[in-house]
Amino acid sequence: MEGDRGLTVEERIEILRAEARREDIYSKASLVACELGVREPKSHGSWHYYPVNPHRGTYGFDAKTVRLEIAYDDYGGNMTIHWGEVQVFGATLGQITRYRPDIKQWKEKLEELSQSLRDQEMINQAIALAKREMEVRDNWGIKP
Repeated sequence: MEGDRGLTVEERIEILRAEARREDIYSKASLVACELGVREPKSHGSWHYYPVNPHRGTYGFDAKTVRLEIAYDDYGGNMTIHWGEVQVFGATLGQITRYRPDIKQWKEKLEELSQSLRDQEMINQAIALAKREMEVRDNWGIKP
């Protein structure tokens, strides 16, 4: 955030929030947590933990060996992302409360994971579409 010395702290925070929204951090992290993580149901919704639940020792979480950790509350919209022992992103009720773009590696890892999930989803959709087309052709006796 060079060149913004004339800005107030609040203005800098708004710039960082806008950057996090532009980069779609919240939806990428929720996708990774829901698809690759462990789901823990609660009375309303579920918590999703990627790769594990850090609040319970039974999953073997160790911040020294696991770099990226996401905790996502699908009911309340709460989320925390840790890179090692540092919280690099936070949201409460879907509103961004913390964003650390100065720590680069976590964003790269999150992007890598979310892109691989999106690629797999596109493949699954193409397969489903091809199956549906074959089914329609069979139902109507249309030869390919």
